[in-house]
Amino acid sequence: MKQKGLNRFRENKGAALIVVLFLTIIASITGGSVLKYSMNERTINRRHFLRLEAKNGAEASVEYGFAELVSRFENRASLPTDELQTNPLSIPSSATTLFTYSTAGTHCNINPANLQLFGTMVSLSREYIDPTDPANEFDPMKGRTMDLYEVTVYGSATVTDPLGPPITSYASERIQARDAPLFTHAIFYNIPMEIAPGPAMIVRGPVHSNGDVYVQAGSGLAFHDTVTSAGGLVHGPLPGIGKGTSNADVTFRDGGGTHVSMKNSGVWMGSGQTDWRAVSSQRWDGYVQSSAHGVQVHNTLGTSDYVPDDPTTPLVNELQNPAHDLIEKPDTSSSTTTESE
Repeated sequence: MKQKGLNRFRENKGAALIVVLFLTIIASITGGSVLKYSMNERTINRRHFLRLEAKNGAEASVEYGFAELVSRFENRASLPTDELQTNPLSIPSSATTLFTYSTAGTHCNINPANLQLFGTMVSLSREYIDPTDPANEFDPMKGRTMDLYEVTVYGSATVTDPLGPPITSYASERIQARDAPLFTHAIFYNIPMEIAPGPAMIVRGPVHSNGDVYVQAGSGLAFHDTVTSAGGLVHGPLPGIGKGTSNADVTFRDGGGTHVSMKNSGVWMGSGQTDWRAVSSQRWDGYVQSSAHGVQVHNTLGTSDYVPDDPTTPLVNELQNPAHDLIEKPDTSSSTTTESE
């Protein structure tokens, strides 16, 4: 009996050892799988971070190209179709300092030498901005034929992964510049505009001011095309000139060609209203717009923003500014000023 019990004990002991070994193997396999998964997850996260870094670098290079193109469009009358082939876009050397190790301990994995930037041929076309197209309802240039310049800018950046192959990301951006000749306007002001006729007046053609627009009429004033202002739109005289207010009707056309008064329920409308943008859009269908609608200053080539005259500075002639230069040769004399003449 004792011998049988001992044999049974030895058999149970051997079975327990096998179970322990089996469980140890399973635990090792599970632990190895978890460790491998963790390492893979870490690698994926690192590669994802580097991919985002490359993407940001590529987009940054495209933005440099965009800024350079804007500068060229603003300072030159036109660009030839091979502009970017004969005078390629470039990333300024100062920008490479953004892609190097810094003393703050943060660093970038982008090699500045691998940044690439180039643009396509300049595409030139002429397009009529159809005022009847709903997509152009609030386009301040609707109803005019414009020269359209289109360029696509491409950029790329490569990051170095010390534990794997490099990652390259690409970005592109299409730029469209619209060239509106100055004389496509019936009236164009680079300064605040005041229109206050005594007899009835009809204005046929687009009207634009880079400043505020003041309108009133002695016998009626009707605008038959778009009226845009990079400032505000006000009924009444230009402040500070001592002129009274005339209250004959002032009308603007709407999308259907009907003339709608600036006076609503006995009150003159204007950009000072809190709901001006919404009300004017509904009333005139985008034919009347101000800075509240996003209208921007339209400077001619080679001119900058208008600087109004300050009579308290007799030694500084603010009248000798780009607005004045549009109609008269600049006075380079330092001995006299318009204020003192």
